[in-house]
Amino acid sequence: MLSVATAQAEGRSTFTKLLFLDHFDKGVLDSGWRWVDPWDDSTLSFPRYSWLEIVATSGNDLQPKANLNAPRLIRPISGDFAIETRISPSRDGSFPSGGLLIWKDEENFIRFERGTWGFDTILLQKREAGLFQHVGDWFFRGNPIYLRMERVGSDFKALFSEDGRRWNEAAKFKFNLSDPLYVGLHAICFAADFPPTATDFDYFKILSTGNNKPYRIKGGNKLNRDELLALQKLEERKLIERANHVLSKTASEREALAGVAVITDPKTGVRFKKKLVDERLDVISNPYGVRISPDGRFLYDATEYWVVPLEEGEPFKLLSGFRWDILGRWSPDMKMFAFFCLARNSLWVVRLSPQTSKPLGPPKEIVKDVFKEEKMRNRSSPSWSPDSKWIAFSSDKAGNPDIWIVSPDGEKLTRLTDDPLGEFSPWWSPDGKSIIYSKRRPISGEIRPIYDIWIIPSEGGKAEKLIENAYSAGYSPDGEWIGFTKRRWSEKGWIRDVVLFRLSDRRKFEVTVPDEVWDEAFWSPDGEQVLFFKSGYDWRSSLRVVNTYGGPWIELGRECKLVAWDQVWTPDGEKIITMSDTDFWWIIPTKGGVPIKFQLRPEPRSVGFVLPSFSPDLTRSAYVSEDGNLWVLPISVDKAKAVGKPVKVGEGFEAGKPFFVSWSPDSKRIAFPSRRGGSRDIWIASVKGGKPRQLTSQPGDEPEPEWSVSWSPDSRWIAYSNKEGIWVIPSSGGEPRRLVGSEKVLNPAWSPDGEEIAFIGKSHISTVNPQTGEIKQILDLKAHNLDGEDAWNLVWSPDGEKLGFIGFKDPRYRIWIISISTGYLTELAGDDPGDKYFFTWSPDGRKVSYSSDRYYRVRTGAIWAMDVEELVRKTSD
Repeated sequence: MLSVATAQAEGRSTFTKLLFLDHFDKGVLDSGWRWVDPWDDSTLSFPRYSWLEIVATSGNDLQPKANLNAPRLIRPISGDFAIETRISPSRDGSFPSGGLLIWKDEENFIRFERGTWGFDTILLQKREAGLFQHVGDWFFRGNPIYLRMERVGSDFKALFSEDGRRWNEAAKFKFNLSDPLYVGLHAICFAADFPPTATDFDYFKILSTGNNKPYRIKGGNKLNRDELLALQKLEERKLIERANHVLSKTASEREALAGVAVITDPKTGVRFKKKLVDERLDVISNPYGVRISPDGRFLYDATEYWVVPLEEGEPFKLLSGFRWDILGRWSPDMKMFAFFCLARNSLWVVRLSPQTSKPLGPPKEIVKDVFKEEKMRNRSSPSWSPDSKWIAFSSDKAGNPDIWIVSPDGEKLTRLTDDPLGEFSPWWSPDGKSIIYSKRRPISGEIRPIYDIWIIPSEGGKAEKLIENAYSAGYSPDGEWIGFTKRRWSEKGWIRDVVLFRLSDRRKFEVTVPDEVWDEAFWSPDGEQVLFFKSGYDWRSSLRVVNTYGGPWIELGRECKLVAWDQVWTPDGEKIITMSDTDFWWIIPTKGGVPIKFQLRPEPRSVGFVLPSFSPDLTRSAYVSEDGNLWVLPISVDKAKAVGKPVKVGEGFEAGKPFFVSWSPDSKRIAFPSRRGGSRDIWIASVKGGKPRQLTSQPGDEPEPEWSVSWSPDSRWIAYSNKEGIWVIPSSGGEPRRLVGSEKVLNPAWSPDGEEIAFIGKSHISTVNPQTGEIKQILDLKAHNLDGEDAWNLVWSPDGEKLGFIGFKDPRYRIWIISISTGYLTELAGDDPGDKYFFTWSPDGRKVSYSSDRYYRVRTGAIWAMDVEELVRKTSD
């Protein structure tokens, strides 16, 4: 970076007269401001008291090579002046990119901003007489950052500060600009594939020397067109070289400039130190499911199968042709890698070069039919014995989830445990004599399942309970510790703890891990530290709307922090209700306007991981409380809050199961899953309360019906699916009648006229007549490279002429629309790079709202370290 003059400007500032000050505390703009948004796709809002936020969408920039469409807030000024602002991260952690702007016209302006080339960078660029130039860039370590620009005649100065008192001079330069000028604030999002940036400004101030006579600068020797183009190309080449240099600079070099990063847990005093910061880690976009190799030289993630060398070398793909599988593991000798393939329901091993960790041949399938039931998937990773001769894994291939061991060639397969409660997450001890695993505790009525850690000899024998209330634990490399993580819900959201269990005296040492540090945790190879991986990407869920005939999508509620996994349209189509967290949702106008926070804070409180559900008439919301009971809460969309006390309508919700109720179309009853009768059945409750009624009577091993319940339009019938097919049953009670045979079918969806039920099979989407049982094929999924295993959210359009569903087609989940009359399949919002996870038709059927989820880069990836010795010392009694 350019060197920064750290000495403060000498002498008293000549800018003593306050011309203008806006604290943005009125909730509206001062009349002197002018809002310029050339693309009309950005937003200006007041998200919190005394803060103004500008959100810029992808591609908005202030660079002639790209465009001049950045949103900006400006006001006129003449003479000598100083302008100043303070920029902080947005309230939801979105990437800030914006700052001060001095504007004459498109040929003459100055931009002084933070964030363009990184969260911790400041950038100064200008365009003078059509020539765009890069003045300088700097790193800073404070947050927030203060920016200031001063003008005296044709002399300009740029300064920045971390406290608003001690100013560092960034640059001085000459710029001939005639009055009047415009000064103010701007925001950019320069790359076309970037998510929107959100820049928060605390205030804007204009100061003067008292001499505000306008300047009339006469133009000097003007360049001709060819000279200007030649100079512009030279400046652009310099700018690209400078940008590449800054962006290629490793974050460890930035840390050397900005200081060592250390975060301390305020409760225990335990320190978390940044061990490694490297831009190569940015290939790991989804942070969940990351491990370090036994020799400590490689990092691996399970989503995209990237392997990242931590010393030298470029990241590479370990596997191809596999996706979305459970995290695999290296063998201790680094010669093999074991992993599950969920699509083929099997355990695989691939041989590797121990030097480079690259495959030496194709993977080999060693155990087939590993997972019998859907609920077994995503349970745990395979675990290698210390001598690399055995692999332990959890499988229900014999009926119950048990711990098995197998040789890497698949020739020897042995079941180690046999308990109907189920065992998961095996981990070998470093001496190879025992295996620890998690086992579900035989307790009913809990809202979350409870697991304990057990230990068993690796050659078989009697198992012993080792640790209570823990899941997925692992030995330290020296065998002295067992470590595990816990998540607990609080008023502030999920809190994550790391617990170390010392085997010598069976004591626990616990610390809360700051959000800035942890996404995934694992042992260092020497066992002296616990390492935490923090991805360079953040996850963002946005609410988007697209026309059903195609065309571009638009994003709603950009100024809100959303988790748009569910959307409810108001009957007039003017608003969409979507969630932020379990305590409130947002009511978002579909044609523009200020979103309204929909407060839902009932007593008793709802469970943190459970979604509320709204009745079709939007007068009630159903939710599950922490004691496992079902409640109905009166609500008002107009008042955006609850308007009465909740009524208890059900109980007996199984521990750890998601909550998805199905409302009757008349909003008078709720169908929901429960184990009150011993097996997992569908129950019916009245919204007025009273005793719920059991509707079905299924064997205890039936899959959960809450994913596959659909009411008929007249509320008289309910369709549901299980492993034997699709059934219908009167909602008032009676005998169920099977409509579709034993083929695996999902998501029955009743047509608006009540004459058909659509469903998803393994290879087709079809409809069945509920009266005659006649089945019609609507779509051949295989012909479109789609799979029924990865298709869901089947919903009819309001007019019954189309069916929509979510289906996976590499590399993402997409929205598909089928024409019932022609069978023609179209994709909606195909240019949206995010995964689509839930969509809803508008009341008139002309639009579709959906959730677009995406991991996007906001910083470089990092590995943090916590010393075991320090944790023990600072948490000992």
